[in-house]
Amino acid sequence: MPRKKKASKSKGAPTKSDFIRQHSGLSGPEVVAKAKEAGIELSLNTVHKIRSADKVRAARKGKAEARKATKRAAKKTARKTANERAQRTNVGANDLEQQFLMIVLDIGLSRAGALLEQVRERARSLVG
Repeated sequence: MPRKKKASKSKGAPTKSDFIRQHSGLSGPEVVAKAKEAGIELSLNTVHKIRSADKVRAARKGKAEARKATKRAAKKTARKTANERAQRTNVGANDLEQQFLMIVLDIGLSRAGALLEQVRERARSLVG
């Protein structure tokens, strides 16, 4: 669960971290100089610590979003694979029917009918 942002100590005045984030385009020594002009006491070390912590936080957020995207992609692939499997099953059934028709044409319609009758009799004896 995301943490709530802390309110700044004095209303209207930015915290040191906020000041550093507002001047992200400046180099560390330039931020320290600007802070001094604004009456905020900052060290170069503080600027580096805040910027480093922000980079780590952003990287963690990016990794979490990447994990979520990977999970979504995996679910989508699973659905796609299931659909493809169903289509292959249907194609397989069509192939078997085609093979059956080819066999009937090869052995002749009367012989195929006799063989099918034998299969029906065996099925009835097994069931009944």
